[in-house]
Amino acid sequence: MKTLGIISSIIPYSESSLICKLLSPELGQISLIAKGIRKKEEPLLRLWEYELNLLEPKEEGLYLLKEAKELKDYSSYPEVATWAAADAGAELLAQIIIPQPEAAQYYKLLTDYLSYLKKVDKNAVLILWRLFLRVFQLLGIGIELDLCSICKQQSIIHAHTGTGELVCGACKSPSNKAFSPLALEIIRLLPQIANHLHRLELNRWVVGEINSFLLDYFYAHHKQTLKLKSLSVLSQFYRIPKRVQSY
Repeated sequence: MKTLGIISSIIPYSESSLICKLLSPELGQISLIAKGIRKKEEPLLRLWEYELNLLEPKEEGLYLLKEAKELKDYSSYPEVATWAAADAGAELLAQIIIPQPEAAQYYKLLTDYLSYLKKVDKNAVLILWRLFLRVFQLLGIGIELDLCSICKQQSIIHAHTGTGELVCGACKSPSNKAFSPLALEIIRLLPQIANHLHRLELNRWVVGEINSFLLDYFYAHHKQTLKLKSLSVLSQFYRIPKRVQSY
């Protein structure tokens, strides 16, 4: 069988083989074994799109790679931080359950995201957060960024409940997690965040704030913890606020 695929992770297997996890528009998330590939001049690479010729497993398990043709390089970006955002997006999609009939939608979302990052030279994490919103929407748990979860009124959001539910100023309680002013501005702008990439000056504090909010929201709705190692790598590219450094 033939399919397209973007490789999200590669694990060495024996002296000459690799096990790869990838997203396919026809098959969804699958894993394959590429026997003897490490001895070839052009081994498989992460964040590359390939045209793949596969043998389907007889039982539930690994697909067997027969042939791979390189199509597009999604591993090269203007900045290292942008590459980290690309890696985080691929890791996000690798950790969620994608029904096979919906795989093509997620595949297009990932390719559009990786292609867009090619021209992003600052604050790529903002585009990653927009990807989170779009993934949540496909999962049926979209966030209404101006809707208070308590009074159910559209309002200016001030905090979240710790489970990702947003709260307005009138409904906020001491137990809620208040957003910093910068985090509030970013949340308000997220649907059109691409227009503000070079204006916003991020720091590691606010990156952690919004990362935690999005991860809490996902856990509250799916009871699954997203363990994205690439998020901690990405946060290292942002400075620590002065008030934290002085403390």
